[in-house]
Amino acid sequence: MLRAAEKHAENATVLRYVASMYLEGDEPARARPYLDAILKLQRRSLDDDAFARRAILTLDVDSFEDRYDQAIDYVRSGDPQKHLAAAKFLREMIGRDPRYWQPHLMLALAVRDSEGDASALSHLNDAVRLRPNDAEIRNLMAAILRKQAAREAVEHLRAVVAINPREIEPVVNLASAMRDANMFDEARQVCGAALQMIPDHPEFKRILDSLPPPRQRQN
Repeated sequence: MLRAAEKHAENATVLRYVASMYLEGDEPARARPYLDAILKLQRRSLDDDAFARRAILTLDVDSFEDRYDQAIDYVRSGDPQKHLAAAKFLREMIGRDPRYWQPHLMLALAVRDSEGDASALSHLNDAVRLRPNDAEIRNLMAAILRKQAAREAVEHLRAVVAINPREIEPVVNLASAMRDANMFDEARQVCGAALQMIPDHPEFKRILDSLPPPRQRQN
């Protein structure tokens, strides 16, 4: 494996395997050169980037994995005090590496109740900039923006449909967001296309029925 890493120093997959070997062994610090090499590659996947950044935090922060898992549990707990504790830890990790995407997402969830939607959106904007192909981030942003009747929600839901092209729910959410943003023609087109593929689907029919009549074109 080490020979492969020397021969394929520009291959993120090979570098990742070697780093994982050291991280899971008795000398995790020996993974660092390979993690640094991943982050220097011009062509690396978002997953490779996230792997390297999280692994470096594991090397640099005492008990990182346990503390990070606890922070995530705190975010999901619904307890305001635990949310505050999680937010503090997540901000510390973002300070160490602002380009690791996941703490931005979890921080948005941690502060949404205490600091409001605007603060959550700010952190989600950081997350989506670093991880544009993550459906969870896009859906959360769309949910907040739909409360504000903002058309930006539609663009995030378009991205979710592109990420999950075979799933029905993202298309339903897109059509309903278009309707709520007064994009009636676009909503009608989406529902019409969907009903050609899935005739009599109740959600698309319901959205179509809720739309105002099409505007008549003037000659």
